[in-house]
Amino acid sequence: MKLCPTITCKKLPYISLCFVVIGYLLFVFNRYLPVQEGWFQYDCMLIKSGKLPYKDFYLHIQPLYLYFVYAVQKIFGPYIIVLRVYGVIERLVIACLILYVLRKQFSLNDSFIATLFGVFFYSSFNVDMPYSYYQTALLLSLISAVLFEIGLRDCEKVSFSYILAGASVALLFFTKQSIGLVFFVGLLTILLVYYLRLNRFRALLIAFGYYLMGFACVIISMISWLAINHAIKPYYNIIFLASESKGSLLSILFGFVPRLLKLLDPLYVTLMVIGISFTYILDRYNNRSKIYSYIDEKPLYHTYAIMVVICYAYAYINKYLISHLWLIDNIYNISQYIILLSSLSLISAIIYYQWLWYVKPHDNIYKVKLYWVVIGILLFYSHGMSGILEVQAFIFGLPLSILLWWSTYNNLKIRRYVKGVSILIGLLIIFLLTSIKYVRPYYWWGWGEPDVRAAKEVSSIPALRGMRISLRTKQIYEQIYLLVNTNTSSEDEVFFFPHNALLNVLTEKTYSAYTPVCYFDVCADQYAIQVANYLERNKPKMILYMNFPEKAWKTHEEIFREGKTSGQREIQKTITRLTKEGYYQKIALIEDATNYPIEILKRIDRN
Repeated sequence: MKLCPTITCKKLPYISLCFVVIGYLLFVFNRYLPVQEGWFQYDCMLIKSGKLPYKDFYLHIQPLYLYFVYAVQKIFGPYIIVLRVYGVIERLVIACLILYVLRKQFSLNDSFIATLFGVFFYSSFNVDMPYSYYQTALLLSLISAVLFEIGLRDCEKVSFSYILAGASVALLFFTKQSIGLVFFVGLLTILLVYYLRLNRFRALLIAFGYYLMGFACVIISMISWLAINHAIKPYYNIIFLASESKGSLLSILFGFVPRLLKLLDPLYVTLMVIGISFTYILDRYNNRSKIYSYIDEKPLYHTYAIMVVICYAYAYINKYLISHLWLIDNIYNISQYIILLSSLSLISAIIYYQWLWYVKPHDNIYKVKLYWVVIGILLFYSHGMSGILEVQAFIFGLPLSILLWWSTYNNLKIRRYVKGVSILIGLLIIFLLTSIKYVRPYYWWGWGEPDVRAAKEVSSIPALRGMRISLRTKQIYEQIYLLVNTNTSSEDEVFFFPHNALLNVLTEKTYSAYTPVCYFDVCADQYAIQVANYLERNKPKMILYMNFPEKAWKTHEEIFREGKTSGQREIQKTITRLTKEGYYQKIALIEDATNYPIEILKRIDRN
């Protein structure tokens, strides 16, 4: 009889966490629909038609996530809402996993509110979707790290969990190779340093063997599948040789650093450093107070949960408040300051705990904290390879850096004040982030979605079952849907460019070019030129062309081509020339004040 309450109490924090997160996501998860969505759904259409990635069509990432999406759609149907629901579940699992990791090292109350800060910061990203292969890779990263940490717990024997960790890292590699490679090398380095410091060379060899065994099992299985389907050569060429779409190797590895520093104001950074330093000085000067320690022992996480719910619920109700705040145009820079402080905190922490663990290698507390600091750094570095250091990388690193900061104060009274002030600031930031997310739920090159509170419309398009969208969005998609269906037959091809795959997903149209998505940072120049040749040769029945302004072209080429002309220019030139030469007629122009125009072109059949 005594066991049930104990089990229930252990579950309550996770139940509260899920309640808070899902309450927020219900406001937004199915209420915006960017035209850039649908890349993987389009690829699933190609698989359904009998094609295989790499062999029959270009796939810019590893195959695991695509086949996972295909399996989900096969079971639950090809509706946009299906992946949205899955993404919500996946995000809840990630949040619970982070809380599970943090509460083993810090107090439950602190871990709970810090986890919420990380989740809401993660959800504030301007291109955040409920699902993405980044998010699945993040989940696999955390699972790999938890399994690996189980092996590090017992220094007397080598755990079989290293095998599972190796297999999980391999799955991570076949989801997002940059993150997988960083974790593979990072965890191997941890093994090397850990067992060498303990002078346990035999254990090191066994641990290496276990880890590599798990990794190799998955690698061999995937390579065998590629070989059976005659896809090894194109897979290798695309994944490992076509990285020019991301820029040079140096730009891939470290290009995010100058772009991050360029956004920061030295004055603001100096003021933040001075403020934090002042609290440290107070702590060291008055290190005698031990009162209020009982505060950390009370279950305050319920109170924190209620406070966060009040923040995002009030933000949803009061839709006019945020429009009067200057922060709406500066939230991106604020996010970059948070990223910088969190990064510096983790880098400082790795130096600090590395020294402490080196002095006391058998101290489990130092070992575990050092390990998770390293994991936080691996996450933010591996995500930085995408061009900018994205907020997605800090769903774990931000709460960890906050908790490490709080734990450095020895004076409990000062710690209480620092925590109280920082929690209030964090709640204010949650209010601002959610307010802005409601107003502008999504914006990425050429397309922004309107306020989620205006998303009350239901569309008759089959793929949009379960979605609630704005009237503007509904009218645009239904107009394009009608134009495509009335001007094509079931055999006709419809081409989209550069990233508006959703239009083809909604109309269930494909085209036969090798490369499905010709966007700048996922399609190497040689493949873009092949698509231009396809347009010249095949002339698909319709072209759905989002017309990027010259400034946008230049920006992409500066980021991903180091200023050089991209192969996508050939596609642009071909579309323009074919239209001027009379092969295509513009039958509609979808214009909007906040979005790039979409030109609907129809081929003129000549007898």
